Amino acid sequence: MESEQMRRDKKRFMIATIVITIFIIVIAIINTNNNKENYYQVDKTENTKINDEGKKINTSNKLKESRESNGLYIDKIQLINVLNKTTFTANITNKTTLTSEGKLYDIVFVDKDGKQVESMGIYIRELEPNQTISVESSIEKDVTECYNFNLRII
Repeated sequence: MESEQMRRDKKRFMIATIVITIFIIVIAIINTNNNKENYYQVDKTENTKINDEGKKINTSNKLKESRESNGLYIDKIQLINVLNKTTFTANITNKTTLTSEGKLYDIVFVDKDGKQVESMGIYIRELEPNQTISVESSIEKDVTECYNFNLRII
């Protein structure tokens, strides 16, 4: 027959085993969540690099592609973030034979799946045929991770 002391020792051993098992499971779950966060951070930098000056620059070839929208040719596109302020710059050329009207546009930033990430307004002034201007617009948010953009008349 087991003595009272042996039963207490077995009980303590079982409790200690259960506590250690729960502790190991909790550690494993925490490590799995940390690995997921690290993977997301790596994935999140797919379209950016940080230059020597600490500026975060969008490197997406799709975003930088020259394009035509609403008779306007857009090229020399850049998207740069400094201190959580993202600035969009580009050259705009009126490719029509008529003077374009000055209009307010929405720059709609999208991810690889085409889902809207953010948007910012930009005013493009009246342009004579074949006239080229530089434009710039900023937003107080980091949207440099985007894959592409569309220009939409507001």
